[in-house]
Amino acid sequence: MCDAVVVKLSADDVAVQVVQKNLGSEYQWSMDDLFPLFQFVVVRSCIQHLAAEIHFTDDLMEPHLQHGESGIMFTTLKVCNRFCRWLWLCFYLKT
Repeated sequence: MCDAVVVKLSADDVAVQVVQKNLGSEYQWSMDDLFPLFQFVVVRSCIQHLAAEIHFTDDLMEPHLQHGESGIMFTTLKVCNRFCRWLWLCFYLKT
């Protein structure tokens, strides 16, 4: 199974458990709520070559999959990866 799919499924599992337990099943997520959760799942998944897999998936992705929920989640994954790289660079330059 592709690592990006595992990240999405893990984020969905965590979201469903937390929302149903604390906020009820009718709660509507905004991207402000989802991004930290998605970031947590991406960091905890420890995908060794995430940037390479993102480029590979981006090159081979069908154009019709770039819209809708799949496109939003893939874009969020790219942003999470870029944010992690930026944090690492800031930390590395500080030391």
